Amino acid sequence: MSRKITIILSVFLISLAAVACDRGSSEIAGIDSATELSALTDEQSDAFCGHLKGAFDASQEDEELQKAGCLLGGVMSSMFAGVEDDEARAEVCQTTFDECMAEELDEQDSTDEICPDADDRAECSATIAEVDQCIQGMLEWGFGSLKSLSGNTCAELVTEEGIEKVEAAMENLQSLGEGLPEIEACTALREKCPDFS
Repeated sequence: MSRKITIILSVFLISLAAVACDRGSSEIAGIDSATELSALTDEQSDAFCGHLKGAFDASQEDEELQKAGCLLGGVMSSMFAGVEDDEARAEVCQTTFDECMAEELDEQDSTDEICPDADDRAECSATIAEVDQCIQGMLEWGFGSLKSLSGNTCAELVTEEGIEKVEAAMENLQSLGEGLPEIEACTALREKCPDFS
């Protein structure tokens, strides 16, 4: 169950158009980084989509995210286990966490759903570099809050203070589904891509 949560969370954020590229490069997927999203040809769009799929695949290999997802699954299991004291909840969490970490992560197929469609691209005047800047910020803001849980143990996360940490991380993730987050890295996208906000 917790392994599935890791996968679902990865798909959730990456489906918002995640892209990871070298900020120092003048090209992204063979396209000039100053090219506006609305100006992509069909061929460039396919290349950009391939790049997004590559980012999705790479996201599945993050060890910190895997550990955080397993911890999250453990905490959720402990909440529904019908036990009330922290020690018993920690035991349930640890069992779920250990089982999750012992599993092999199933290889996930890339999906076209991560690619901006033609209508969204047509209304977006942001450059690919600006898209990248926003997405990198989103990944750091959203996934970073989740990955911050990986430095904790089940015993820490099932406490009242630990649950607050989990809830804060989940709030960041959930807010990503409500549009672009209010972070500086996404200023250009909020202004230039109305369909993305």
